[in-house]
Amino acid sequence: MSKYKYLILGAGVAGHRAAEEIRKRDAVGSIALVDDETERLYSRVLLPHLLAGRVPRERIFLVAPNWYEAQQVECFFGVEINELTLSSRTVKLSDGRALEFEKLLITTGCRAKRTASLDYT
Repeated sequence: MSKYKYLILGAGVAGHRAAEEIRKRDAVGSIALVDDETERLYSRVLLPHLLAGRVPRERIFLVAPNWYEAQQVECFFGVEINELTLSSRTVKLSDGRALEFEKLLITTGCRAKRTASLDYT
């Protein structure tokens, strides 16, 4: 089981920004990012332009391929979190790996879920 000082769940803008700020304050603490996305951070706003052929693929990415190595951030991309146990400070990933952490930051955002029909008449 791998252990990290900082475990960030969610590798979107907030997760990346958190990793940058942590690294500024702690030059040696281990950091891991976990996300179900399979690619490094990219601009969702530019996706229609990519699909229309107006921008090249490399332009949609918001961090360089070597950003993670330069920041000493380990990535777990393309996996989901199946279990989070606060008492043991562990997460279990969908690929079977387990990660331990000292500090946890959840930056997964949210998705709207409609639970009931609303009638405004």
